[in-house]
Amino acid sequence: MKCVVCSRRIEQVVEKIIPKKKELAAMGDGCVVEEGKPELIFTAPKERRTQTFLSRVLPATA
Repeated sequence: MKCVVCSRRIEQVVEKIIPKKKELAAMGDGCVVEEGKPELIFTAPKERRTQTFLSRVLPATA
């Protein structure tokens, strides 16, 4: 089962839901843009669209 989440709740999803999932799909305009293990998508996304989205919605880490 896949879960689609809006960007307004991304921080809650990253903390509570993602660690329990084996696969994650990043979507754009209703289409899957990238799929894979959550830790890889969040740390090294392959697609520029995923990279741009994450840079906008996740807090910057120092």
